[in-house]
Amino acid sequence: MKNKIIVCVLLGLILGMLLCGSALAAETYGDYTYYVNSDKKTVTIKKYNGTDFDVTVPESIGGLTVTVLDSYSFKDNKTLVNVIIPDSVTTIGNASFSGCSND
Repeated sequence: MKNKIIVCVLLGLILGMLLCGSALAAETYGDYTYYVNSDKKTVTIKKYNGTDFDVTVPESIGGLTVTVLDSYSFKDNKTLVNVIIPDSVTTIGNASFSGCSND
């Protein structure tokens, strides 16, 4: 009985991850990879893909407000010197700037 419960819980988690993953299709805007949040009014920046020294995070993308810089969004960027983050961003994920250095 205990094993059946564990299997059901695991299957439920896997199904939930699959459904959520398909709802969060990544899109691109300039040097950014982003996805539209479930409220359909805001976006999360998943990754900065550029090589600029000075970066201004956009306040909006496609008319939707940028509210989150996801975990690791600028990770290991070796050219970044300055980042301007708009007031619309209310959440900066774990280790968003991890490994950034400009030698």
